[in-house]
Parts: sequence; structure tokens; C-alpha cells
Amino acid sequence: MAEEGSNTLFFLNGVLIQNGATEHAFFDIKARKHTGQSLQVSLYTADIPPIPVKYTDELHTAFFLESNVGFSTVRYRVAEATFKGSMMAKEKPCKGGKFLSIMSDSAEWHFMKQPNQVPDEPSPNSYSPDNPTIWILYFISIRVPSHEAKKFISKLTKCTKG
Repeated sequence: MAEEGSNTLFFLNGVLIQNGATEHAFFDIKARKHTGQSLQVSLYTADIPPIPVKYTDELHTAFFLESNVGFSTVRYRVAEATFKGSMMAKEKPCKGGKFLSIMSDSAEWHFMKQPNQVPDEPSPNSYSPDNPTIWILYFISIRVPSHEAKKFISKLTKCTKG
């Protein structure tokens, strides 16, 4: 979504980098304001390709607010988070062993079990080197730091209205 200002057009986009090499861009990003006393905003998306994640993988995601005018691009990093595949070993799958949600201080990462690997009984651990279940990332939500939210809230609100 885009926001038009005086002569400026802003839009949200994101980048997901897997193991420092493979990069995926996405554009369907929404904002969610949390209720509470302080300003808390999360940016989230499901506009990502189905990425298989292994115990040894590392995912880095960043959300940007961008403006392009002529040949000039202004890009603000609004929020970012890193996920290490080893975090999956600490969580138990839910909904019959088919889904896995992992929360960190700054983000939520949601996975579903690769369809051809859904067993009759959920495995005791969601993933470990001894249990090579493959999880597919399908949803990311990252909390925007409050100082960034205050700086960009008017643009974020206008960019994500649908």
C-alpha cells in the first residue's frame, strides 16, 4: 500500500534473507496497533514464499518504509528480527503437530509442517538434529521499536490502510 504526501509516495516492503545468501522480497505488509499505554505497533506479512527451515538455518527479516522520487530512493529500516532454526527445538507443535509458533522479544514466526511429513502422532520435539522434521515459514510479525513507531506512525498508518 502507498501513502501520498506533498510530492512523496511511501510504501512498505520487506526482505527475508536465509543463511546470509538467499534473499526474498515481499510487499503485502500490514500494521497492527497493540492496545496498551505505550505506542506498540507490529508489521506482519504472509506474503512470503514457502521457505523450508532447518535446525541450522538463520533467517533475517527487515521491514522498510520506502519512497521513490525520480532516480532517488529513500529507504528507512522500520523493524528487523533474526530467527535461528535451533529455536524450534525449544517449542512443541500445536494443532495436531502440524503448526509451530515461536515468539521472541521482537517477533513472531509461524511455521507449518511440510505436508508429506505429517505423522499420525506429533513428535516430542518440533525439531532437533535427531528429528529432521521440515517446517515451512508462512507468517512473520515484527514489533516496531517505539522510537521508530513514533517517527513513522503517520506514514505507517496511511501505508497499511486497505
